[in-house]
Amino acid sequence: MKIGVIKDPKQGEARVGMTPENVKILVEAGNEVLVDNNAGAGQVLLMNNILRLAEKIVDTDEAWTAELIVKVKEPMESEYHYFKKVKLFGVSYI
Repeated sequence: MKIGVIKDPKQGEARVGMTPENVKILVEAGNEVLVDNNAGAGQVLLMNNILRLAEKIVDTDEAWTAELIVKVKEPMESEYHYFKKVKLFGVSYI
């Protein structure tokens, strides 16, 4: 599974939704972790460890292509265009 770790666009938000241990466990389990290259900009040491373990460091647009998105806060209106329409049991959802 592709898992995207997204930078939160909310002003002043520097946290990131995963720890290095989370990334390591997910990668060892066969997942592909895509880390937004701007995620956790305020936490240099934490992010250096996450980036070392992650499969790929990508831009925001590519990180949003993942099947599972990990963020600290709820999506903001500026991120709504990344949402994909899915069909579950014959019903379409966004």
